[in-house]
Parts: sequence; C-alpha cells; structure tokens
Amino acid sequence: MSKAQEKNAASKVDGGLYWVVIDDSEEKELALRYAAHRARANNGHVAIVHVMEPQQFQHWGNVQKQVEKETRAAAEQALWDAANVAYDMAGQICSLYLEQGDHGEHLTKLLNDNPASKMFVLACSAGGKTPGPLVSYFTNKGLGQLCMPLVILSEKLDLGDVDYLGK
Repeated sequence: MSKAQEKNAASKVDGGLYWVVIDDSEEKELALRYAAHRARANNGHVAIVHVMEPQQFQHWGNVQKQVEKETRAAAEQALWDAANVAYDMAGQICSLYLEQGDHGEHLTKLLNDNPASKMFVLACSAGGKTPGPLVSYFTNKGLGQLCMPLVILSEKLDLGDVDYLGK
C-alpha cells in the first residue's frame, strides 16, 4: 500500500479534530454546532478548549486562591456542558482542553501542535464595534500563523442555517 493510500485509509477511520472555543460569548453555540456537524460529517471529533486568563489579583492570598478555584470550576462546567451538546449532535466523545494563558498565542500553539487538527471554528458578534477579541486576533496577526482552515460564523445566522451549513 502506498503512503497516499495509507493516509487515505487512516483518514476514513479518524477525520481529525474540529476545534471550538468555549468562552462567555453568546455566539459560542453557533461555533459548537458547526464544529459538531463538520466532525460528524467527516468522521472526526470535536475539540473544545477554554483558555483562562491569568488572574492579576494579588491581594489577600486566600481570596485570590478562592477566585481562581471558582473561575476554574466555572470553566470546567462550561466545558462539560459544551461536550454534552457536541456529543448529542456528533455522537462522538469530545476532547476537552482547559488552558491558561494569552488567548490568541496560546490557542495558535495548541492547535498547530496537534497534527490531527482539521479546522478551527469561531463565531463573531455582529452587533458590536468589533467582532470579538478572538476573531480580531485570528483575522489579523493570528491568521498567518494557523496551519488549518479558519471558519468564522456570524451570529446573525440562526441555528437552522448553521445546521444546514455544517452538514
């Protein structure tokens, strides 16, 4: 079997990772739905990542530890909630990543360091002055650093549109 045939056979078994970021934005559900549909259509998996910014609060050590603990617990719950939605849609167990650091640079490294990465899906806010910090980063400096396609969905799409586009 040639290398091309081996790669083609392997891709039929595992269609790679379709990345989505879970944060506090309202449009995250669109990105999650699209990633889940694409993963299902391509026999892949959804990779859900939440990046926590380092806490700048440095007064009263016990208070800072409590804030960090609560922030982490909320992030973990958001990841599990998103994983349940993606599982219901794609029928595949998701990969979950809880990271800490600068969003743009940290995400770029995480996505590029994983050879199974196939697509990165974001959704943007249509009502504000900016489309959101991640979309701004990845449509400027970060786009040239990504080693995969970037899909950006407008929050003006309804769930039916996203379901149709993802299939």
